[in-house]
Amino acid sequence: MLTPVDINKKEFRRAMRGYNEHEVDSFLDQVARDYETILRQKLELEDVLQRKEDQIQQYRNLEETLNSTLVMAQKTAEELKQNAAREAELLLREARAEAENIIRQAASKKEAIEQEQSELRQSLAGFRAQMRAFLKAQLEMVENLPVDDSSE
Repeated sequence: MLTPVDINKKEFRRAMRGYNEHEVDSFLDQVARDYETILRQKLELEDVLQRKEDQIQQYRNLEETLNSTLVMAQKTAEELKQNAAREAELLLREARAEAENIIRQAASKKEAIEQEQSELRQSLAGFRAQMRAFLKAQLEMVENLPVDDSSE
C-alpha cells in the first residue's frame, strides 16, 4: 500500500520538455497531505467501527442474557403456579377428609346420644311400671287393712 512518505520520496526522471519540477513537487506534496489525512480518517473510522462492533457484541450478549433470564423467570413462575395449585388441591383434600372425619364423629356421637336416650326412656318406662306396681300394691294393702268400726 502506498504511504504519504512514498509519495513524498517519489522522484521522477528528468526529461526534456518535461513537466515543471516545482509544480509536480507541489502537487505531490498536496497529494501526500491529502492521502495522509484520508489514511488518518480511515484509521479513526476503523477504530470507531471496532468500538461500535464491540458495543454491539456487548448488547447482543446482554440481550441473550436478558432473554435467558426472562425464559427462566417464566419457567419459575409457571412452576410456582403449578406448585401452588398442587398445594391448594392437597389442602382442599385434607380439609375435605377432616370435614368427613368430623361429620363421622358427630354422627357417631349422635347415635350414642340417641342410644342413651332410648335406654333412658326404657329405664323410665320400667321405673314407672315398677312404681305403679309398688303403689298399686301399697294401695291394695291400705284397702285390705281391717277397718276398726269400734272407734267410731
